Amino acid sequence: MFLKRLKYSLLNIVILFFILLNLPGCFAGKSKKKKLENKKGTIVILNGTSSSGKSSIAKIFKEKYGYEYFSFDNTFYNSAAEWFEQRVLKLEKKYIKLPRNNPDAITRDTQKIIDKLKLKEEDYDFGVDFTKNQYVEFEINVFLKTLEDAKQYSLAGKNVVVDVVWDNFRYKEKLDGFDYITVLVYCKLDKLLDRVRTRNTISEVEQRSFKQAFSTFEDFYKERGFESEILLDQLSRNDFEKACELVKSDFRIDKKIELNEESNFKKDKYNEFINKIKINFGFDNKEIESVKITPKLSHDLIVNTGEFEPDVCAENIKNFVESERLKEWPEITRNGETVAFRVYNKEKLLDEKFIESLRQIWLDASFSAYIENEIKENPDSSKELVEKNLKEFLNNNWPKNGFLKTKKGKACFDVGIYPVVAFKNEKPVAFVFFVNDLVNENGEIHNILKLNEKWIEPIMVHPEAQNLGLGRSLAFSILKFLPDTERIIVKADKENDKACNFYERIGFKKYQQDKYEYDKDEEQFFEWIKDNN
Repeated sequence: MFLKRLKYSLLNIVILFFILLNLPGCFAGKSKKKKLENKKGTIVILNGTSSSGKSSIAKIFKEKYGYEYFSFDNTFYNSAAEWFEQRVLKLEKKYIKLPRNNPDAITRDTQKIIDKLKLKEEDYDFGVDFTKNQYVEFEINVFLKTLEDAKQYSLAGKNVVVDVVWDNFRYKEKLDGFDYITVLVYCKLDKLLDRVRTRNTISEVEQRSFKQAFSTFEDFYKERGFESEILLDQLSRNDFEKACELVKSDFRIDKKIELNEESNFKKDKYNEFINKIKINFGFDNKEIESVKITPKLSHDLIVNTGEFEPDVCAENIKNFVESERLKEWPEITRNGETVAFRVYNKEKLLDEKFIESLRQIWLDASFSAYIENEIKENPDSSKELVEKNLKEFLNNNWPKNGFLKTKKGKACFDVGIYPVVAFKNEKPVAFVFFVNDLVNENGEIHNILKLNEKWIEPIMVHPEAQNLGLGRSLAFSILKFLPDTERIIVKADKENDKACNFYERIGFKKYQQDKYEYDKDEEQFFEWIKDNN
């Protein structure tokens, strides 16, 4: 009860602090702009539900990788501690010092002081009559201060990891001009609630509710409604109903009395809460036994803490950050020709000339790959007609929307795509896209690959550059900027003999894909697995 009331009491203080924090910028003028141009540190935003494992990953970033660490919880509780210290000084003329960056310790020590000094409720309940809107405004300002702290360290060249529950990406523009990535930290619902139970057993002070975990899970995820949306996981009705049962305990009128007394249960409030979540996940349809779920917001990277340990997730995030920094590597010389390889960051805006170059590579490479088979399969048609029909088909099926998105009125590469482009004499001649998801021709995303796996979609080399060995270089270019990649997967049409022979020649092996729906008579999967011996 104390902590909840203490949250309200901090509203005016935090708002004033945030205003004062931003005042220097009003007078900075050109010097502030110049500072922004300096080399800034990377900001890693760990986002996800409470108890999803964000803090465990953040701790590894701090202790192993030397990142500065900020979290909404720490910012909030630090502000609460400072306010309470001043409150006791004013009322009791006593100097006290509460811990920082430890919500459990802050809450525990605060309660000890309240008991020791026999403080009355009104002594530390300032602002108890704040409205709900005022409290929301208070939380927003605590959140903005957390981002502001991270930005200040980034400006000083420090790498920063931030732990937040950010379910709407409101105020994302506050990070404009900074090098940041957003990481969705996912955990299955049943494991999430198990963690809440374990956490409450270990921590007697900072208790978490099943209702809070279930509610934030619904804030972040929904039933997958379109095939183009990421297939994150399956949620069974059984797991959903188990969660509904656990949440009942948070709707008791008197927390000290067991739930089995019907009079001690807010049934209407509970039903209202559960029905909203049922609709979100599609379980209002009683015939459905399981649903596919997808994130409501798009992130740069997704890690699954229910399947992988925090250190593995942290390493994968670190590798992703390093890949985002890499722009190009030394040129190579093949057959007397000099070729440069460049990696394109997801934020880089692309001009139409560059996009047209990629389109032309795709058209010419595809035409070269398929024209011989097309002529063989259409013996009654003239060569000119077959060529014309194939070119028209390719022109109408240029998969631009499969890897590009629009930002600020211009195109840039979409989230989750690692594009590598080869240049000869500053002209694009080949490219490859590595992605995190299995995607079919209709753009349907079937599954998030395991950590350290990447999917090639596709390798395209212009016919004029096909004698330079660029295909092999592009196929393994992912190892340049994600050296921990253990497995590379690619799919080719069986009738495309050039592609199939090429992948086998450079070390890929055929394998049977069971989780992905495809035409086994027409398509062949290949995989490359790193030899760690």
